[in-house]
Amino acid sequence: MASLIETYEQQYATLTAEITHNINNISSTRGAEKQKYVRQVEKLFDEAKELLEQMDLEVKDLTTDRQKYRTRVKSYQVELTKLETDVRRAKLGIDSSRDELLGDDTHDSEDQRRRLLDNTEMLDRATRRIEHGYKVTLETEQIGAQVIEDLSNQRKVYRDQGVG
Repeated sequence: MASLIETYEQQYATLTAEITHNINNISSTRGAEKQKYVRQVEKLFDEAKELLEQMDLEVKDLTTDRQKYRTRVKSYQVELTKLETDVRRAKLGIDSSRDELLGDDTHDSEDQRRRLLDNTEMLDRATRRIEHGYKVTLETEQIGAQVIEDLSNQRKVYRDQGVG
């Protein structure tokens, strides 16, 4: 088990090195080439996250050294989060000297963007619920109309038969 985790750690180290290299490329390029590196980094992040999930599962199965490996996995997750921040900054073209001069306003704008996306998602869910309710209302109305028509037909049959 521990050897499998160590193999995962080596793979993780390779992935983070590739991510770091691509972050540097994102910072130094523009246009389509920059987007190419962004897509590569996103794929690498997906791989790294999957790898961390696998490592976490393996750590849960360990009987010895579990705490040691759990701590390592947590530190890898923190490192990956930092790299994600670095990618966002590289995409926006923010460097440390600019931060020193102007301050780090990207956190505020990212927070606003996240809240806006959350609100948009909430509105989309509410819209879907309203649309679903409207469909149910239409179906209920159709069923009610059919029941009324059936009752009318039954009344007609009873009258024609002389019942009632």
